[in-house]
Amino acid sequence: IFRVLQLIVLVYVVVFSVVLEKAYQEYEPVVAETYSKLKGAADLNSSIVDANDLVIPPLMENAIFITTNVVTNHEVQNSTCPLYDAKNLSMYDCHDPVCKEGDYVQFQNYGMYTGTCLPLTLNGTKMSKCAVRGWCANVDPKTNVGELPNDPDPDDTPTSIVDGLENWSLFLRLNYAFPAFDITKNSAPKLLPGVNQWYIKEILEGAGVQWNDVKGKGAIILMNAKFECDFNPGSDDCKPTWKFSRLDKTDPNQKFSTGFNYYESQYDPANQTHRITSKRYGLKFEFNVSGRGGKFSIVNLLIALGSGLALLSVASLVTDFILSNLWSKKEHYKKIRNAELDEDDLNRNVGSLHPDEDVNDLSDDPETAAKKEALLKALPTGATTTV
Repeated sequence: IFRVLQLIVLVYVVVFSVVLEKAYQEYEPVVAETYSKLKGAADLNSSIVDANDLVIPPLMENAIFITTNVVTNHEVQNSTCPLYDAKNLSMYDCHDPVCKEGDYVQFQNYGMYTGTCLPLTLNGTKMSKCAVRGWCANVDPKTNVGELPNDPDPDDTPTSIVDGLENWSLFLRLNYAFPAFDITKNSAPKLLPGVNQWYIKEILEGAGVQWNDVKGKGAIILMNAKFECDFNPGSDDCKPTWKFSRLDKTDPNQKFSTGFNYYESQYDPANQTHRITSKRYGLKFEFNVSGRGGKFSIVNLLIALGSGLALLSVASLVTDFILSNLWSKKEHYKKIRNAELDEDDLNRNVGSLHPDEDVNDLSDDPETAAKKEALLKALPTGATTTV
């Protein structure tokens, strides 16, 4: 049993720890930055647009955004308009207690209640609604009355969706380094599809997403590059493994708060009370780089071997436990294990019978010889000593 356990420990140390887990390697985490660029042309409301129109903002840290859908409103500051909720038209009726003058509309950007009412015709139905003062859209300059900014469900506005965007290409260069080894590289020695260049539809498919499912509301896509590099002689070049996933919708049944959008406003230089506000839906690609590089280290190898050899002591403990508790002849084993009588112990026992005589001079004494023989017979079967 003892030898079998020793063999198991040695196999674990050599095969698993040293060979498979590469315990002989010294590792250094990768340090990286990204450079990205989108290219292509598309159609928006019968007009040709390109990256300069849709990649806004043009520069983001470890990310890039491209507009897939846009809703635009021309707004005027301090104008008034009737407030309504398209999903619940019974809300905000004239003189509704919630429409208190001077209070702000909660959870919305609509502005402040005026305490008055304004007429509203919606889908052929006339009604009277609470008035708000804020940035209203399509304002009549004579009355300073307009309407709430248009904010439809993006899936219901196909005319504002950019057509052909899924065939654009994304170029992504990784500049990465392993400082401890003084190694610096980048992932673009040349154009390599699947390594530093992809079509948008390829990225979406890699994340398990279809273009038609995200073109209206957008999505957040994580592009993760993982390095596992070996810098020893004869090893392959250090290249990342790419994995794509969707971050904004992790449950297929999720309905609330999916996609990605933001607002931007452009103010009229001649009149700062007028602005054009655009709500941009789109795809936000986020880039993450992780991993490590390894190189042979004699120090790490010796530490791994030393730790493995220390485990050999476990073999004796396990063997003793098995023989003491599980073996059929465990009582016999315990007698042998506890028999620690050697020649010195025997001589001390004999010497105690003749404290004033040299023990070695008693070897020919018949009485002493008989006592020695009696002590030897008292040893458990299998235990041996030398007299």
